[in-house]
Amino acid sequence: WGIYIKMKFKEDAVLYVVYKALKEYGYGKIDRLQVVKILYLLDKTLKEITGEKLSDYTYILERLGPYDQNIVVDLTKLVKSGKLNTTESYYEYILGNIDEDDEKKIKEVEKVILQMGSEIITKIKEIFELGKNSSQLLDTVHALKEVKGKNRMEIILD
Repeated sequence: WGIYIKMKFKEDAVLYVVYKALKEYGYGKIDRLQVVKILYLLDKTLKEITGEKLSDYTYILERLGPYDQNIVVDLTKLVKSGKLNTTESYYEYILGNIDEDDEKKIKEVEKVILQMGSEIITKIKEIFELGKNSSQLLDTVHALKEVKGKNRMEIILD
């Protein structure tokens, strides 16, 4: 493939996932578990196809599957900055004040993905569709060979 992602995303990747889920895929709201698992599946898929992840997160195996505490830190930063709002449940998010700079950041993440071709674009659509159902998303992630039978706290995607 020879595609190299020059800049690994963190907070912008989280914002991208939330924005796409809510604006393009019709999620009414998105919870923390959905954000983490969708981002994991995006990174895993991109790494399998291109050899590169989109984000700079390191996923370890936790009780509910792949997890990086820094994703939660970045979600919290996005809430504190007003870009995301929480619903009545602290763990569910809706869009807050997204300005032009935020939209540029989201488009930059998308541009990197679009450069990778139609196979990846199709897989990303599948991931976001799967993500609409939290229990199905969790079942799918838990069934992956990279997750199944691994020890907790083991790095599963770096």
